[in-house]
Amino acid sequence: MAKKLWGGRFKKRTHPGFERFSSSLGVDCALAPFDLQASKAHAAALGRAGVISRASAGRIVRALDGIRKDLPKLAGSFGRRDIEDIHSLVEAELVRRVGEDAKRLHAGRSRNDQVNVATRLYCKTHLLAVENEISRLQAVIVRSAKAHQGIVVAGMTHLQKAMPILWSHWLLCYVEALERSKTVLADTRKRLDILTLGSGALAGTGLAIDREAVRRELGFASVSPNSLDAVGSRDFVSETVYALAHLGVNFSRIAEDFMILQIEEMGWLNLPEELCTGSSMMPQKKNADFLELARGASSILIGNCTALFTLQKGLPSSYNRDLQWDKEPLFRSFGLVEEMLPIFAVLFKGTKVRADRAHRSIANDQLAATDLAEALVTAGVPFRDAHERVGKLVQAAEAAGGSLREVPSAQAALILGSQVKNWKTVLDPALSVNRKRTTGSTRPSEVARQIARWEKILNAFF
Repeated sequence: MAKKLWGGRFKKRTHPGFERFSSSLGVDCALAPFDLQASKAHAAALGRAGVISRASAGRIVRALDGIRKDLPKLAGSFGRRDIEDIHSLVEAELVRRVGEDAKRLHAGRSRNDQVNVATRLYCKTHLLAVENEISRLQAVIVRSAKAHQGIVVAGMTHLQKAMPILWSHWLLCYVEALERSKTVLADTRKRLDILTLGSGALAGTGLAIDREAVRRELGFASVSPNSLDAVGSRDFVSETVYALAHLGVNFSRIAEDFMILQIEEMGWLNLPEELCTGSSMMPQKKNADFLELARGASSILIGNCTALFTLQKGLPSSYNRDLQWDKEPLFRSFGLVEEMLPIFAVLFKGTKVRADRAHRSIANDQLAATDLAEALVTAGVPFRDAHERVGKLVQAAEAAGGSLREVPSAQAALILGSQVKNWKTVLDPALSVNRKRTTGSTRPSEVARQIARWEKILNAFF
């Protein structure tokens, strides 16, 4: 049985079953580099405060650097269930390497502030990495949008064809959605950028530790103002997992779009084969498994968010051991997102647009019905009247089993009125995109402007 950091007042050994149940080493080993980073800063702070000699502080720091270098070799210990957590493992290894000096390191800190600061360092590092990966993915999508500027497809609402839009415009909507997720992640990173080390178990410490110097060394933006709140709060973990769930929901929507557009009945998109699987029974199948897994992963991300909020809702102030359970949903959420991001880049790079099938999607001239209504508005007809007249033209076309342009001119004139003489030319879906005027619309010149804007914003990733 490994020696416990708190064992001095206990006579009996921990029950083996409880020891296995309570160990978090197999999960929180992911914090090892960040625990070592914070421990180095704490050792230096103890040396500056005169709690330990500067020589002892130097030996401890060098040993911690050695442990960091040797982490791959220590990975075999991560499965041990007789060691409580990564902090215990690091301290035991430090004692083995430097002896008595290692026992001085924990002065002025508790595992309560120790794990909190390590988790914050972990979140900061991984949030920034995810933000950068999102930017790389956005750049891939912008390249695809630029390459497909001439393709007009049927935009949809309620899963029904609605109006013609450029495929490039559709792609750029993903760039915008991912940007919002990225800003949520960045805002979360700013809010958790607080040094909590130095808060001790809950009340701070009587040792003269310069927290401001530790803050600078670890690169935090500020120092926590309340030690009780600092050690007991995990809202930064909840917010981090929420931000990842926000991204996951956007991934799910992209996956659903691509699922719909690749089925045979639509067939605009041909997915990269390396992201698909086959059937063990049906030789012809090409299943879009990555899209389905990515769509399903959003449920895990949302569930992790729910788990963390539920974990904290009934806890009193300060640290409670319940909070040990915050690591698994946090690490799982980062793991899923970090796996999916580069695969989505492969998806957008490798997906082929079948331009002929995409063009057939706009064959129905009803997709230009709004253009006809707006032509009537431009001619002076109130929009509600214009909407009703075009609706009646749709009724007439469907009753005759033909297109809008096949409605006899005399009948159309009675329905639409005399304000628009060239109404049939308005009903060309392929030209609909050129009639848009507003900023952010699907007008080709506006889409090209947006592509240029994103190329400038994401310049470092091109």
